[in-house]
Amino acid sequence: MTTGRQPILLIATLCGEVIEEADGGLTLSRLVDGASCSKAPTESEPMRASFLLFVKMLRNGFVGEKTLYVTSRDPGGEDDSRGVGEVRLVFADDPRMLFAIATVNIDFTSAEFGTFWFDIFLGDDLLVSLPFEARVA
Repeated sequence: MTTGRQPILLIATLCGEVIEEADGGLTLSRLVDGASCSKAPTESEPMRASFLLFVKMLRNGFVGEKTLYVTSRDPGGEDDSRGVGEVRLVFADDPRMLFAIATVNIDFTSAEFGTFWFDIFLGDDLLVSLPFEARVA
């Protein structure tokens, strides 16, 4: 059963690690906005970086399932998705379950540098676009 209300995005960020504390709280470590390499990347020696996308959504009265999709765009704005990821979110009709949390592993590889964008969708709706700067140190 779904209601007319929709979940609300609370947090979307790129990070190195998500740690669940003993009390159930979450700690996000090493917030990521980009990566550096010592020389310009090439096809034979691309830049590589691994990190997580962390998303927390408020149920907001919505009950049902939604799919969170992640796509990416290169510095020229072209779709560079290569199947970044997707996660099914379940919003239960339970007053103790106010939030849905998702993490998506991202293994970034590129032969170019500049600002890449990770677009986060809930179903067909764009929630947010997060920048990731691939730079030469």
